[in-house]
Amino acid sequence: MRRHNIYALAGFALLLAATSIPAEAAGPRTNAVASFASHDAGGCISTETSVSVHKAGGSRDHLELRVLKVDECSGTGIIDVRIDQSIPSGSFRVTANQSSAWLSVSLPVEDSFSRKRSSASITIRWSAQEEAVSAMRSEEPVALGKFKRSQKAVKRTVRISGATGTIRLSGGTSVALESAESAWIGRAEGGS
Repeated sequence: MRRHNIYALAGFALLLAATSIPAEAAGPRTNAVASFASHDAGGCISTETSVSVHKAGGSRDHLELRVLKVDECSGTGIIDVRIDQSIPSGSFRVTANQSSAWLSVSLPVEDSFSRKRSSASITIRWSAQEEAVSAMRSEEPVALGKFKRSQKAVKRTVRISGATGTIRLSGGTSVALESAESAWIGRAEGGS
């Protein structure tokens, strides 16, 4: 169990570094991030999900998501779905004051374990739990542990949030996303 959690934490850290909202994008940029982990009642089936979705000015909305479900008692993989692609406009919405965000989209996916293609219906809702915190930054993360300096400062605002949702795969498999381990709604303005 610990081995998978370490991989999930490393993967989530990489996801966070990779999901920075680019300073080059025109206009305000918004994003929402969440990570979920759960075990079945028997303690063998572990499900870990990480999601990051953002919209940058006039560019298309983008979703990065991973669902990993394993039987830790037998050491076998059950589901491994990854999404890293643009999503239709309107699939991701954030309120102006960042008090809530919604993602509702259906996309084709492939399970890396079974190699089966299916569709995933993803619905996630973020609700702010704390007041927004803002800071002016001149660095932009470009990769894990690597940054670039912007010519102009970027105002970043973050609201710690709760998140819940469901991912339904065609064929009847469903992943309930209950009580995110970490989640936030973000906004960036300015930059070079």
